[in-house]
Amino acid sequence: MFFCYRFVLPPSLRISREFAAWLHLGSDFWTVESYVSFTTKFMLGMGIAFEVPLVLLALVRFGVLDYAKLSKARPYVIVLNFFLGAVLTTPEVFTQLIMAIPLTIMYEAVIWITWFMERRKERRSGGEGGRLPFDKLKTAPSRAEGLTTEDCPSTSSGQSRAGPRG
Repeated sequence: MFFCYRFVLPPSLRISREFAAWLHLGSDFWTVESYVSFTTKFMLGMGIAFEVPLVLLALVRFGVLDYAKLSKARPYVIVLNFFLGAVLTTPEVFTQLIMAIPLTIMYEAVIWITWFMERRKERRSGGEGGRLPFDKLKTAPSRAEGLTTEDCPSTSSGQSRAGPRG
């Protein structure tokens, strides 16, 4: 709410006034009723929209959503963010972008946080989940693989494993 009131509302009111003057639609002043009505709706809309990432993280925590579902829904959520920006803000593009871009960034943050949460959960349970595709690449076998203690010169000659001095 503070972000909206301090950083979004003043420029959006100024741009809205300039937009109305450019279209020759109205005067340069607001009535108290219209100002309070507009700012209340605007701030509540922005406040509710900015709580969506917390709701998504709660749904991830309860097991309703996961990384795959959030990633698959990404294009739809981006369109939905711009739709919310158009519906909940003034009719000019500036405030629509001011709302849609942070929502999209926060959705991406939710996807990354979900990925880290699932990866941590898989590591604790001992699985291979959360690995990136390049983690599964085969590597060349090391020289030590497949060797027994009889194959090592230091153990076959009767010396200790610490070497000739130890």
